[in-house]
Amino acid sequence: MGQAAHADERRMSNTKRALIVLLVIALILVGLVAGGLMFLRYKFDRQVQSADWFAEVNTSERPTMSPTDDSDPAVNFLILGADTEGSTNPDPNMRGQRSDVTMLVQLSGDRQKATVMSIPRDSWVPIPGHGHAKINAGLSYGGVPLAIQTVEGLTGVRIDHAVLVNFTSFSAITDALGGVTINSKAGEQRMDGQQALKFARTRTTLPRGDFDRVRRQQEWMRAMASEVFTRDVLTSPNKLYNVLDAITRHTTVDAGLTMQTMQDLALESRDIRPGDVRFITAPYTGTGWSSDGQSIVNLDHDVCNGLFAAWARGEAAEYIDDHPAAIPNLYDRPVD
Repeated sequence: MGQAAHADERRMSNTKRALIVLLVIALILVGLVAGGLMFLRYKFDRQVQSADWFAEVNTSERPTMSPTDDSDPAVNFLILGADTEGSTNPDPNMRGQRSDVTMLVQLSGDRQKATVMSIPRDSWVPIPGHGHAKINAGLSYGGVPLAIQTVEGLTGVRIDHAVLVNFTSFSAITDALGGVTINSKAGEQRMDGQQALKFARTRTTLPRGDFDRVRRQQEWMRAMASEVFTRDVLTSPNKLYNVLDAITRHTTVDAGLTMQTMQDLALESRDIRPGDVRFITAPYTGTGWSSDGQSIVNLDHDVCNGLFAAWARGEAAEYIDDHPAAIPNLYDRPVD
């Protein structure tokens, strides 16, 4: 990352939950802020739809994770974004709909770091019970439970919580924020929700197709995080209410991600700084073709194996620090 990017980060005001843009930390903020306002907490708690997805995942086949010392274990979230036109909380079953966004998020055991990894939707991986397919087929074949099994099988990382959003609903959250400032090769651009959605959906005209699309999605998320903490959102009751209302109307979470859990994680994570949040993409070697003629993304398993092993130990951030050139990240070049 260049000096300019570091300077920009230093100017950001304590984005201790930059993860908010992935809706996980947004939900944590709901718990933190609404914790002192019981009537709001009750409203948002009822507004967020939940589903007991993990009850459908075979416990005996799931990976385990134990802390490397006496600290609390890291917390791993799976974020799935389905590119639907839904205007409310996504259907928790979601079978038949492929995930447009698949992200694995780790909050470190000491709650001092957060790592966000995008997995390209065309990544060719084993889908339990279905052979090899694109990773986004897991949601289509078996809903969120199979998507969880697919990512856990690929990475060896035990997922603690899952969040499902309509990708189009990101535009509603952006509008609730009053727009966002997107940085790309074209320079800084102020965008409303529909403009940002178009920016993040574009793929065919980009030099590297879906790889650049992933980077655009990450930039949008970074921009939303910046907006929350550098503007007056957290100090404006009206703006804050609108943002939390938009988030909770468009989100479905696992049954274990309760308001109390969100509030506890928010308090534990209050010291995270902008430089402690990393946006990366799962390492890949490039594109190719499957035996049945599909255009696919080939993951770089040699690099992935080391990254995933560290992630499973709760050491994702440390591994990325030690292998900066091996892991594609948001800041390794300008966003197209």
